[in-house]
Parts: sequence; structure tokens; C-alpha cells
Amino acid sequence: MAVSTPGPSTTEQPRPTALVRALARAHAALVADRSVLDGLNVFPVADADTGTNLVATIAPVAAAAAEASDAGASRAELAERLARTAVRNGRGNSGLILGAWLAGFAEGWGGADVLGSAAARARAAVADPTEGTMLSVAEAAAGARCGDVEPWLAARHAAVAALLATPTQLPVLAERGVVDAGGRGLLHVLDALAVEHGAAPLRDLPGRIDGEAGPAVSSSAPTVAAVVGYEVRAAVAADGTDPAVVARLRLGLVEVGTDVVVAGDGAAVSVHAHGEPGPIVAVVVAHGSLLDLHIEALVEHG
Repeated sequence: MAVSTPGPSTTEQPRPTALVRALARAHAALVADRSVLDGLNVFPVADADTGTNLVATIAPVAAAAAEASDAGASRAELAERLARTAVRNGRGNSGLILGAWLAGFAEGWGGADVLGSAAARARAAVADPTEGTMLSVAEAAAGARCGDVEPWLAARHAAVAALLATPTQLPVLAERGVVDAGGRGLLHVLDALAVEHGAAPLRDLPGRIDGEAGPAVSSSAPTVAAVVGYEVRAAVAADGTDPAVVARLRLGLVEVGTDVVVAGDGAAVSVHAHGEPGPIVAVVVAHGSLLDLHIEALVEHG
């Protein structure tokens, strides 16, 4: 009888070169899947940019990993650079959550619970965590148990099951007949890690809950686009490792915006929020010198 033991938390962690290859593989997979992920995007706003944001987030992370590895960076130096790059380049709601997940992975890399560290960091970044999103997929992977399969493969199995379950947790996904786009994007990263540990790559990732992998709306279908608000992405110079700093910024943003995500490193805090730009920016600049600011209209596709 097989004995269930903890999943990837207790197995050998990726070697630096393996992690670099995994990030490159995940980046390539997200690029290839970008239009499908954009089409699946219905939460928190159906603005068809999840794939675009995830690619924009992971591209500099993969590049930084390769550059650091080529320069002979130590394991600790590589981890620090990955964490910093991931947080600074998180784009959009899903992108900053992925950035926080990657930062948590880098910080926990080589420790006892690397996927637990990643999942916890991602959840902590979100002011109002919602089940049926990439957070659920991340936590399922972190909680996987081996059974009769290898740990990283077990984590991928658990992530696939969690992704398929997202429409049962988030009604808007069931209404549109799709799984969570961010969760599918994170599955690409978990798949890349599993492949680096000897697993065969996934051939078909879940997309629509009818079993098809394609986008929720075909490219030929007419859509109606409407501006439904604004997205603000910003970064300020502040100690993002100080929980009090992050908490104050998060609380201030929750009072003036929605879909708030806050993640930091030792020198900066990156934020994402939806709402009126003026009040959001006012909260941000009250907490440090502005390093970066992007304001975009939220265009919902129906």
C-alpha cells in the first residue's frame, strides 16, 4: 500500500539551471496561450487581458533568471533577483498575483515548503481573496500529496483538478462556461516545473467547462466593448518586507478602490487597484516616492 507523503514541499527543489529552464518554458507556453487566456478572462473584469498581463509579468522574470545564471549568480542571489523582478513587473490583477507567487517561490526555494511559500505569498497580496481563482489553484498544488506519483506530478494533478473546479466556486465562470484564466496561466508554470522533474508536458489544458480548450468567445463572434472604470498600477519606494507598511497601503486602497493587490520587496511596493485614479494615486503617493504609474481604462468585452 502506498503511503501518502507531502508533495513538492519535501522533494528535491529545482537546481538553478532547471529553474531557469522552467521559467523559459513557462514563458513560451504563456506566449503560445496568450490569446486563449485573454478570451477566457471574465473575472474580476472581462477585459480580455489576462494572457497579455501574465506574459508581460513572466517575460522579465525569465530574462532576469537567465542573465543571473549566465553571470554565475549564487542560488541566494538568483532567488533575490527573481523575487524582486517578479514583484516589480507584475502587470494587472493576475500579473501581480503571479508576481507575488513567483516571489514566494523564490523566497521559499530550497526550503521545506516551496509551493506553500508561493501560495501564501500570493494570497497575502490580495486584499479580498476569492475562491475559484488562481489562488485556489496555487493552494491545491501546495497541498498535494504524492500517493503513487512523483511529488511535482502530484502538484500538477492537483492544480488541474482545482482549475476544473473553479466554475463551481465562482458563479461568473459557470455563467460564461469557462475556467479561471489566471488559474490556467499558473498551471503553465506548474507544468514547466513538473517537466523539469521528468514529467511529460500537458497536451491539453482545460479552458471551457464543456471540455474544449479554446477561448470563451470565438474571434469571429461580435462583441460589445464598454469602458467600466479604470485600472491603476503603481510602485512606490518603501520597505515591502515590512508587514505594517504593506498593511497600511492595502487598507488605504481598499477604502477607495476594488480588486486591490499589494506586493513588495525590500525597496518597493507594487500595487494594483480598480477605481477612480485620483483617490487611488493619492493613497499610493502618501506611502512613498512614486517609482512607476500606469492608468488604463477598463474595457469590458461582452
